[in-house]
Amino acid sequence: MTKTVTFKEGEIIYRFGEKANGAYIIKRGKVSINTPKQVKLATLGEGELFGELGQIVDSQRSATVRATTDCALTFIPDRILQEKFKKCDPAIIGMFRAMAIRLKKANEHNDHIQEENNQLKVKIKNLEPWNIVLY
Repeated sequence: MTKTVTFKEGEIIYRFGEKANGAYIIKRGKVSINTPKQVKLATLGEGELFGELGQIVDSQRSATVRATTDCALTFIPDRILQEKFKKCDPAIIGMFRAMAIRLKKANEHNDHIQEENNQLKVKIKNLEPWNIVLY
């Protein structure tokens, strides 16, 4: 059975790496989805779903989700999601899984780009003005 859960602004709904135990639909409020390196992937609002990736691709959360406003969410437990997946056409399940895998890879790529960007910022900061040649 689904249930309504609430979170205050700033509260963590779940963290990267935690065991996935269900998904959420936003009834009221907004949430921010971030990678482990704090790259903001999305801000979601009313009617949007999140947390489904862990149910499809693996059992761990692939991002951290924080309430950016006070929120009311409908929590859909893993067992209900699994029941719904079992009733779906295999082609739909395959498409959903493929999109979930691509999304997970894109999130990981965003983190990698952020790490490279941070490293470049440090290198630029360490450059001495007389070593820089402007063209």
